[in-house]
Amino acid sequence: MTDGSSTSIARVAAANPASDLDGIKKMVDPGPPYMGNCYQIKDPASCQMMPRSLGMALDAMEGDHGIVSFFGPKFVKAYLALKRMEYRWFLDHVIDWEFEEYSWCL
Repeated sequence: MTDGSSTSIARVAAANPASDLDGIKKMVDPGPPYMGNCYQIKDPASCQMMPRSLGMALDAMEGDHGIVSFFGPKFVKAYLALKRMEYRWFLDHVIDWEFEEYSWCL
């Protein structure tokens, strides 16, 4: 998957199974399964949350040593630079929801 025909999307899609295999190799204990209703957790602050934005996800990717070692630091640095640039472009634009929600006051 590292030849010139590979796209960055395909490489990133490989991260999930790669992290699974890494956990298996290192015999990481995933802990007990949660058997309750996740929507009724008494203390949500006690749960590890998924990133709530692309910016937060990119920061998490940058700090994930398993991802960096799997893809290599050069690829991760280039990928993060590209995605952060795309994210800044996205943030500079008004999306349909924002326009519909706030245009009445213009």
